[in-house]
Amino acid sequence: MAKHKKVTINDIAREAGVSIGLVSRVLNDDDSARVSPETRQRILKVVEKRSYSANLFAAALRTERTGIIGVLSPNLSGTFLGSLTMALQRAAVGQGVELLVALPKSDSQGIASQFEWMQAMLFDGFLLLSNVLDYQDTIRKLQIIEKPYVSVCAGLHMQGPLVNSDDVLALQIATDYLYELGHQRIAFLYNSNWPLERNYNDYFLHALDARQLPARPELLIDIHDAPYTPQSPHFQDTWTITPAKAAQGLMRGPNPPTAILCSNDGFAVACIKGLMRMGVRVPEDVSVIGYNNELISTLFYPELTTIRQPLEEIASTSIGLLRSILGEEKLDRSEMAAIRRIIPPELVERESCAPPRAR
Repeated sequence: MAKHKKVTINDIAREAGVSIGLVSRVLNDDDSARVSPETRQRILKVVEKRSYSANLFAAALRTERTGIIGVLSPNLSGTFLGSLTMALQRAAVGQGVELLVALPKSDSQGIASQFEWMQAMLFDGFLLLSNVLDYQDTIRKLQIIEKPYVSVCAGLHMQGPLVNSDDVLALQIATDYLYELGHQRIAFLYNSNWPLERNYNDYFLHALDARQLPARPELLIDIHDAPYTPQSPHFQDTWTITPAKAAQGLMRGPNPPTAILCSNDGFAVACIKGLMRMGVRVPEDVSVIGYNNELISTLFYPELTTIRQPLEEIASTSIGLLRSILGEEKLDRSEMAAIRRIIPPELVERESCAPPRAR
């Protein structure tokens, strides 16, 4: 079977009776191209008739831009990063860019080689999601990235350029909400092994201090023996069973809390399951509140009161920031580190919290 000759931009220009440069400017929506609506329509009709598709590689050589952004996410199996990725995809469509999503390898050497390979591809820049594997720090140390990047939901402790929910404000909102319901013995469950949560304990203590509540060490539970390793086949068991047991241990104490604040919705739902199994009712006997407003927060009874990270705004801001950096002259490292966009979270009140019951 004879192969059909590939249609080129020369063919389009010849059939439309215009120059190659004019065809290129029309296809690239170049506002500087002075062309009548009739001529533009004639060019586009020829493009459609001949089923012409631009050569992305050739265009990249001319413009040094492809409109493609690389996204690295350490985990697509969880609901939060999956939801964030979809929000980024929607924002990309709205801003006229394309996303390609990849999962990084789990060690520094593997990440370094992966980025060397990715740099050879046509990415304008990168979005680095979360900080579970500390690969942002690895990339900086190895000085692999030569193209712009933005860290997204990687924690407030990271250097810029970054876009992040205001985690300090989130824990303050949650603590204030419980305090205003009448709770004063508030437990906090978090995991210092997850880089995103390494400073959450400090944020919570700050929130207690703002309400002049004492910090009770027996109510601060670091679930450090449940590492965030979604690539492990045993991850689901360790990530759900351990928080449930921690919540049960809190309620078996001589002076149990009246409310439990969890650093993520997964922990909160696991806590509720563990409490139900020992006959403790939520919210009648103890209130439980989460963080992230993940899908699971509405798939369990009682539906979870939580703090919502505004993912649509985070996604739109992240892509907009990266595009802005691409349009700037080369920034030095200190200027890049100072770029921070912190998005305020908000309370989502559902069924898992209530005023404390008199014991």
